Amino acid sequence: MLQSYKNHLMKRKDLTAVSLKLLEDKKINHIYFRFREKISSFVGKEKFAIAVSGGSDSLALSVLAKLYSLENDNDFISLIIDHKLRKESAEEAKETYKNLTQNKIKAKILTYQGEKFSSNIQKKAQEI
Repeated sequence: MLQSYKNHLMKRKDLTAVSLKLLEDKKINHIYFRFREKISSFVGKEKFAIAVSGGSDSLALSVLAKLYSLENDNDFISLIIDHKLRKESAEEAKETYKNLTQNKIKAKILTYQGEKFSSNIQKKAQEI
């Protein structure tokens, strides 16, 4: 099953060698196939977006989403929210954008324009 999938992806010009190498790892391959099974019922062949914080979990999610989009010819984008709740948030968003685009993952930074918070900042950032 993996070989036919790899052959399909090899035809794609925008797939990095790193992505194919990742699928050779049995654990990652298993994770991808479970991800594909879950997301396909929601997304199918439609455009989709994911929110990315810049942490390892969301960056891994971006790679899985990229693989899915290549396999299914979907247009997908990773959205990074610069919540402006900490002074370093803009720089963190730019660094996340750089990490994604260097790996040929389409990304966009969205800047929060709403009210400023002074308490429960982390909780409110997650709610945004």
